[in-house]
Amino acid sequence: MTLTSTAGKSSNQNGFTLAEVAIVTLLLALFAGFVMPRMLHFGDSDLSRSSRYLAGTAKYLYSEAVLTGLEHRLVFSLDGNRYMAKKVAVDGNVVDVEGRATERSLTGEARFKDVQIDGRGSFSRGEINVVFLPSGWVDQTTIHLVDGDGANLTLLLDSLTGSLETFQGYQEF
Repeated sequence: MTLTSTAGKSSNQNGFTLAEVAIVTLLLALFAGFVMPRMLHFGDSDLSRSSRYLAGTAKYLYSEAVLTGLEHRLVFSLDGNRYMAKKVAVDGNVVDVEGRATERSLTGEARFKDVQIDGRGSFSRGEINVVFLPSGWVDQTTIHLVDGDGANLTLLLDSLTGSLETFQGYQEF
């Protein structure tokens, strides 16, 4: 007669297999990948969201002007609280920039307070152009945004890099 020890053996199969744990972990990672970026920007104000879009557009126009050798323009419609991306074609006509949102409104209650361009003055109404030259130069520009609560944000367009720097409040440079 042979006796077999049952120590360490269980007839109950409790627990999860490695494959089940791996699948659940993968699904959690996928959901987190979709949800977390949205949660990080959940509390953004209209001013910060508008400034990010504007900064991206300015950097894009700066790069495109240098790469294509064509003059590009960021056109502000101060009364309409919107801006457009334009370029001067080889034939001299001003046309919309392709492959990018050519016209965008400021987000929510954000609006332009004024735009100051070195050597040209300060503007609070009408339409104003900021020119991005193929040589990599743009006039230093200060953009003041305000929201419905009266909060101000100042954006400074650097003349050598085409980057927008953001400052809280209304700043003069």
